[in-house]
Amino acid sequence: MTYRVFRETLASSFRVNNNSIPLTRIVPRTTTGLQRRRTRCLTDQKHIFHAHGREDGAIDCVESKGLWGFSKHVGAACLAFFLTCMPASAEKALTVPAAKTEELFNVQRTMVEAWTIIQDAFVDQTFNHKNWEDQLESHLIAVSRAQTRDQGINELKSLISDLQDPYTRWVSADEYRDFLVDTEGEIGGVGLLIANDPTTGRLLVLAPIAGSPADKAGIHPGDELISINGSAIQGLDNEATAAQLRGTQGSSVDVEIARVTGTVPGEVGGKMTEENRLQRKKFRLKRERVQLSPIFATAVHTSDDHTYGYIRLVNFSQKASEEMKKAVQQLVKDGSEGFIVDLRNNPGGLVSSALEVASLWIDGEQRPTVFSIESKDSEPQSVKLFGTHALTDLPLTVLVNGQSASASEILAGALKDSNRGDVIGETTFGKGKIQSVFELSDGSALFVTVAKYVTPNGTNIDREGIHPSFSCSLEAGTPRTSAGIPIAPGLVGTDSNIMEELESDACVKTAESDLSRRLSSPSTTAAATHKMTTTMM
Repeated sequence: MTYRVFRETLASSFRVNNNSIPLTRIVPRTTTGLQRRRTRCLTDQKHIFHAHGREDGAIDCVESKGLWGFSKHVGAACLAFFLTCMPASAEKALTVPAAKTEELFNVQRTMVEAWTIIQDAFVDQTFNHKNWEDQLESHLIAVSRAQTRDQGINELKSLISDLQDPYTRWVSADEYRDFLVDTEGEIGGVGLLIANDPTTGRLLVLAPIAGSPADKAGIHPGDELISINGSAIQGLDNEATAAQLRGTQGSSVDVEIARVTGTVPGEVGGKMTEENRLQRKKFRLKRERVQLSPIFATAVHTSDDHTYGYIRLVNFSQKASEEMKKAVQQLVKDGSEGFIVDLRNNPGGLVSSALEVASLWIDGEQRPTVFSIESKDSEPQSVKLFGTHALTDLPLTVLVNGQSASASEILAGALKDSNRGDVIGETTFGKGKIQSVFELSDGSALFVTVAKYVTPNGTNIDREGIHPSFSCSLEAGTPRTSAGIPIAPGLVGTDSNIMEELESDACVKTAESDLSRRLSSPSTTAAATHKMTTTMM
């Protein structure tokens, strides 16, 4: 059941102290067969339209005197807001007080719109074992009593948070615009990785991206950010600061930094002493599209005279499979006898990218399943490889930890279930949900969990994670780049730091031992030799 919302005329309202108070009426409406599409009926002061639903799921916009309305169809929901009474043919109505201001009434409208989408699309049709209609009524009433828009928005967020799904959420129009800019690649930046110093709260440069505007200008790791475009940034967190550094490609931003001279180059958070001085510098940086390679790859040589290819993948971006393909091909040419793919601290990314990366390691000749999707009202659907050919069948080991999530878990689960590689490390994060994004009529957006991932063998990823073939974790106190902050490849001065980490990384050592064990197997050796010969021809 979905709803339309009506703001009633004064004649249909009730009176308190001779003041007429309009009501909001929510009307159930059948949506069987409605198409998943969106139609807008717009209005201005001279031309006013009434939205009519058709049998084919479209919406007609026709002129109607004395009505003001806006309609939008998202998912299987159609909402309309009119100065009119409820049609007599309606079978049931839910009546709650309308908000006192137009601003808060718009929050009520957005709430019903979001509620309807969730009802239609949310993967858990028990709605966290709550009566979803009662939830709507109580939160709409709360908005009607709110004094400010912020209070109304908090009720909207509370309605959604009652689902107890951290990935189903509402975002404001501004946040949604930022999301679109980020995902569509239109944003420009200066190429800085920044973080708050945990002890002083200062905003420090962890590293500039190699070749970025910040790198070319001479900003160093350890520099403290003081101001942006002449405004002090004291009290801002790294996210708010990063938002000020981003902007339209080709535009400029003025950045002021403080540098402690006389410290070890690249030392983050150097301290002021008599031997060094605080130096202030100003830079005008031209924003440009900054792309960070998601891959760090190198050959590692072991004490038992083996050579393995080590590949660290930091996220599943659009470039991930392309960059990994280049790395694998180069490492094979360099004589690698096996591979270690490091997915630790990889939060995921594009599911399509995970599928492409899997095709580099798993042959698609037999149409193997990479993962399956379980939605609210259909049988699990298998996502398979078809017609692809793996780059190599050399032995493979995958490293994961508790921060390996989403697309990382899809890849690790596929490699494990297909017996393509061993998984070593810790149980992964357990984020196996798919979100769809719905733009709402006020420009805000709703992220809704619509399905779950499972591995080829049917293992539920969500809240369970991928359990490793062999357990391994870093010992407490193990040195990590930049005080435990995982540094991505391509940042100035970090490649040498990663190499130092590998030499002392107990899990990398475990992976090397696993590869050596498998290489000693006659069947593995014969297959690998054949594949290497084929690849090098």
